[in-house]
Amino acid sequence: MRIPTNLRNKVFERDGNVCVVCGRRFPLEIAHIIPHHMGGQDAASNLVSVCANCNRALDGRVRYLDFEETLRGLLSTHPEYRNVKGHTVVPADDGTLREVDISGERRAGGAWQPIRIECKLGGLTTPRLEEVKGKMLALRGGGAVTVLALASDLPAEHLRRLTDSGIEVWTLSDIATRFGSFLPPDRKSVAATLIREHAAAQARASPEQLILQELKSCARGKPAWSLYQQLVGRLLTHLFCPPLQMPAAESADATKENRRDYVFPNYADAGFWCFLRQQYAADFVVVDAKNYTTGVKKRDVLQVAHYLKAHGAGLFSLIVSRCAPAQNARGAAREAWISQRKLVLFLDDNDVETMVLAKVAGREAELLVRQKLEDFRLSL
Repeated sequence: MRIPTNLRNKVFERDGNVCVVCGRRFPLEIAHIIPHHMGGQDAASNLVSVCANCNRALDGRVRYLDFEETLRGLLSTHPEYRNVKGHTVVPADDGTLREVDISGERRAGGAWQPIRIECKLGGLTTPRLEEVKGKMLALRGGGAVTVLALASDLPAEHLRRLTDSGIEVWTLSDIATRFGSFLPPDRKSVAATLIREHAAAQARASPEQLILQELKSCARGKPAWSLYQQLVGRLLTHLFCPPLQMPAAESADATKENRRDYVFPNYADAGFWCFLRQQYAADFVVVDAKNYTTGVKKRDVLQVAHYLKAHGAGLFSLIVSRCAPAQNARGAAREAWISQRKLVLFLDDNDVETMVLAKVAGREAELLVRQKLEDFRLSL
């Protein structure tokens, strides 16, 4: 929705006609502190002036530093924590020295126990989750508790992988519950606003969360394939539209032999989807939903690849399924890319839940798709 010109000018004037992050004077844009999908309003109190570069970075380094600083401030004023410091070097179990985002002590009965906290924005693919877990395990030493603090929530399976390894996890919901009441009323930051909003939103579910609940209860297998397909279409529409356009369902090519579940027109003029269109011929985002009891196979990749055409729907597609793809499907995807420049990425139940949780946390759901793309290219 376009911000009225008089409101834009009011926000620019209030912020001194400079980017509140880096101080640049132009080109300036308007950014929401609380996004629309989280109930944010087009009001001056919920708007800030940012340059184009910083607006794109709000889901990256800028928001990361804000989250880390906000959490450190909360711990510093909490009676159960003391000696809280940022970016300190600590000894690990292997004898090396490692930097940790936040360190301090936490009350444990009548004593104080060392605590080491790593901060992440969340929205992690499974391989990147394993990287984070390895780093967290390496931070152990001196009887310290290792905590992974996330600016989003986690799929249950991802949470289990971490906690089974002895890593304590603070999700956004945990942080809102543990520390939300300790936020100073005058604390103005993206992270502080997000924690307050999440604490208030815990009693209500977003449209994406409601669809996710339906997906989780949808039985795997052929009898429920139509329901699963409909749920995937509804959920991706909530996650990606806009900037993508509303999808065409059951779309077939001229031969009528190649039919895909959903095709999302991509006219994005900025951000990740624009990059995909320019670099990967993603004029349309082609989606297939597979409600299999096992991973998708090579034939599923070949079917999608037959539909992808540079002069037609483009060369980019997503296969959404219940679990990780079979090895021969991964091989077929690599071959389709290397020989024909057709890009097929896979999303499973954990990926879908991660995207929903990212959006609930005020981040762009497509960040996970970007990670999938990076992981795929770097694995070749």
